[in-house]
Amino acid sequence: YHYGQEIQHLKTMDFVIKKLDITNIPKELYHYCDQAKEQGMMNNCSLDAMKIGKWKNEKEAWWCTWAGDKIASISGCHSFNRYYPGSWRVLVRTGTLKQYRAKAPGNPKKMENDWNWGHILKHQYNYIKQFNPERIFFTTNVTGPHCDKNSNRTDRVVRKVLVKRGIVTLVEENTEIYSTYQNLWEPTKEWLERTF
Repeated sequence: YHYGQEIQHLKTMDFVIKKLDITNIPKELYHYCDQAKEQGMMNNCSLDAMKIGKWKNEKEAWWCTWAGDKIASISGCHSFNRYYPGSWRVLVRTGTLKQYRAKAPGNPKKMENDWNWGHILKHQYNYIKQFNPERIFFTTNVTGPHCDKNSNRTDRVVRKVLVKRGIVTLVEENTEIYSTYQNLWEPTKEWLERTF
């Protein structure tokens, strides 16, 4: 079994997005965390690092992309009242294992071929609509010595792809959020509604 066989296997594999029950964590998520750590994805190397359960059930929700019996990616959303009353934060601790990146169906120029941006985000948006959020945000880590390189890459892609398309706005730059310097972005409602 070698890399070429793995790629062929991925092409025929069924992928399914499932909401995570944070009161009954599947053993596959621990395996995902181990792989994330091996791949340098430090924000996703453990349940504690992802902060699963921090915002308590109705104030947070998580989804996983399953590739057969393995978790390929994860992303969460939670109430963001601490910073902006009546708001929600999406795409929290978004992480896709390397072997599953760019495998989602969709246009890569619109980041649709990413499991989290192209597919899990719509589940998050549909979920938080029940809370009538005043605003919806996502964050990216800023470049620095303590920043996860995967987060840096996301920030660059947001600037190159989503800002240029006029579908996100930079709200705050290099601001401290949960003890980490991040950029705070707001997607347009029109884009969220049109996309999902």
